[in-house]
Amino acid sequence: MRREFAVVPAKFCRISNARGDMLVTMTTSDLDLLKEYAGRNSEEAFATLVKRHLNLVYSAALRQVRSPQLAEEITQSVFSDLAQNAHKLRSGTILTAWLYQVTRAHRSRHFRLDRCWSIPRTLHHDARYNERK
Repeated sequence: MRREFAVVPAKFCRISNARGDMLVTMTTSDLDLLKEYAGRNSEEAFATLVKRHLNLVYSAALRQVRSPQLAEEITQSVFSDLAQNAHKLRSGTILTAWLYQVTRAHRSRHFRLDRCWSIPRTLHHDARYNERK
């Protein structure tokens, strides 16, 4: 007995990570929700988008920074960026890919700022500095 399956067209977003590629299904309702939020400032539409993509963004951030607190901060920043830039996203944008790229950008920005602000000052360094005065 041979079974036949109906082929349902779907859009996929390929996201690469250390373990291999991950395919994430992109539904057209994501774009509809984004348009609704951008056009009517619908909090309900934005909340639906956040619920739908929260785990993806948080897990991507957690894999990259390995700190739950920092991953939460990055996740919040990513969705804040989405709220601010929703009207700028083109109709062909794959939201999951956009969220993943913004997550990576926030991770990079954090480490760049962290490196600038957390330069270790040793006692030896302070002693040499005080000798010059």
